Amino acid sequence: MRFTRMKEEEWKAIAPYVDSLCLPIFPVSVRNKELTGSAAARAVKVAELVEEELKGRLLLMPPLPFSGEMEAFLPYLKSIMKDWKESGFHHIFLLQTEGVLESSSVNSIGATTLLTIPDEGEPDETAAGICDSIIALWERAVRE
Repeated sequence: MRFTRMKEEEWKAIAPYVDSLCLPIFPVSVRNKELTGSAAARAVKVAELVEEELKGRLLLMPPLPFSGEMEAFLPYLKSIMKDWKESGFHHIFLLQTEGVLESSSVNSIGATTLLTIPDEGEPDETAAGICDSIIALWERAVRE
């Protein structure tokens, strides 16, 4: 399910079954009116493929691009994670392009899992690998 396509009544019916959120994040730059952010289109495509595969349990949030210093972005991201965790979601997956966040940042911002989209590879194969990782995390959570 995609947040941007969700109707309120539809959400009320499925909300009890959705325990995971996925937030794609990627850097963009518009310096000197030159756009850089080719990874953005790849991130969105992979995120949409992951959502299609895991529909019913995972809610895909709108992508969150950022520009500027990471130190300014992290408090905002931490605020989002805190709000979502307090809303009853058990799994919050940050789906990032390569080189955005260090894995050590995950705990400090409150996400449950950081997943990275490699710069290389077909989007279908990349999404399949990410889905496998998410499913493995869900299965591990059930055993614990």
